[in-house]
Amino acid sequence: PRTTRIDALGEPPVRVGAVESVAGGAHKLLFLGDAADEEARRSAIAAAVGAEASLTVAIPGMVEVLPKGASKAEGVQHALDILGLTASDALALGDGENDLEMIQLVRAAGGVSVALGNARPVLRAAAEFSVASCDDSGWAEAVERSE
Repeated sequence: PRTTRIDALGEPPVRVGAVESVAGGAHKLLFLGDAADEEARRSAIAAAVGAEASLTVAIPGMVEVLPKGASKAEGVQHALDILGLTASDALALGDGENDLEMIQLVRAAGGVSVALGNARPVLRAAAEFSVASCDDSGWAEAVERSE
């Protein structure tokens, strides 16, 4: 099944069923399909949810529906606040559209923003520089270049 594509991402176990059946409500919905149909799927989902939610893509073919305004940038900012740091102290590394706000937050503050070699074009344009893909030790290259 298509759900096996996200096993390596460390997401919670996939449950298929009505949103109402999820205890405590849903915090993220994933719509999986062929990468070639991603834009059409995203448009249909955007029309259905309107301004009530945020949409993003982590891997080709997987459209994520999140609570309005939810992003990695929000989580990173919260972690930095707890640690008494600012985004200028951070190294943001990403490859998916879901990393865009985080990259923008860190770059705007003067931190180090890096797109992995397999990053989507929009992320490459937002990052300070690009490195190899994760599979080719891009994360290590990013750390070395940021020192």
